[in-house]
Amino acid sequence: MTRNDARKLIKSRYLSNSAEKVLLRVLDLTYRKDKDNPELTVEATSASFQRAARVKTRQLFNIMTQLDSDKLLLDVETGNHIRCRLNLEAIKKLPTYEVADRKHANADRAKKAREKRAEIKELNRIITALKEAADKDRAEILVKMVLLQDVKDGDIKRAMMNWDVDRIRRAKANAEAVQRGEA
Repeated sequence: MTRNDARKLIKSRYLSNSAEKVLLRVLDLTYRKDKDNPELTVEATSASFQRAARVKTRQLFNIMTQLDSDKLLLDVETGNHIRCRLNLEAIKKLPTYEVADRKHANADRAKKAREKRAEIKELNRIITALKEAADKDRAEILVKMVLLQDVKDGDIKRAMMNWDVDRIRRAKANAEAVQRGEA
């Protein structure tokens, strides 16, 4: 089996993204110009595997341990340098997936994400509308309090707080007109 065939084989199996990247890194390290054998023993620094899989040290060693226990990698030696080789026969036994399956799964995930974003957008719209309504109510209450600050009777003041602002202004203007007429 050539390196490119092995690459296609790894990409067509159900593997975690990080594990797939580690296996592909091992496969890429087997490249020799004169001899194409994907089952060669390879050695590289753990940092190069971390960069390839985009994981930290602990995660990398967990992945290597899992791949070793699943017998996808053979003769694994870990430390600052990692030595191992691929077991293509074990990789062939892993369940495969089709591109259509992946596209369908991605479409479902995208649909759920769009629905979630739409829900969040609607909630944000409702929250904004509620905040605006609360701000208007607070402003109206403040205006009413200012207009009614010279009303001495608490019962009348409480009753007038339920009126709208225009009605309070008219009542205040009428009361002032009555007072000017008596004076």
